[in-house]
Amino acid sequence: MGVFCKIAVFAVLICLYTVLFAVDCADNSISGNYQETDRTFSKRLLLDDDYHTIINRLNNLTHQVGSLKNEDDALKNEVGSLKNEVGALKNEVEALKKENSFLRNQTVAFLAEKNKFPNWSKPPHLLR
Repeated sequence: MGVFCKIAVFAVLICLYTVLFAVDCADNSISGNYQETDRTFSKRLLLDDDYHTIINRLNNLTHQVGSLKNEDDALKNEVGSLKNEVGALKNEVEALKKENSFLRNQTVAFLAEKNKFPNWSKPPHLLR
């Protein structure tokens, strides 16, 4: 029984030593966790600042995209009115071409009549 008691006491001492070692490690781990938590908190603050900076930049970019869309719409409207104006000018050119053709035909007819009657410059009642 003396050997058995010595082994039991030795086992209890090893268990106590293990428990004390585990508590010491846990204590160091806890203090280390506090430091790690402070670092994590600092990192989280930096990430929050980065997050808010990114959100602000995204909002600014969204606003710029909206402005560009409005500008694009305004330019499209301007292009549309310029196309309408070009269409009106084309119609006017066509009308002028027709008028020019009509006047050319009248001039040709007038010159043909004048050649028939060389004294055309005199009024008709004087031609008799």
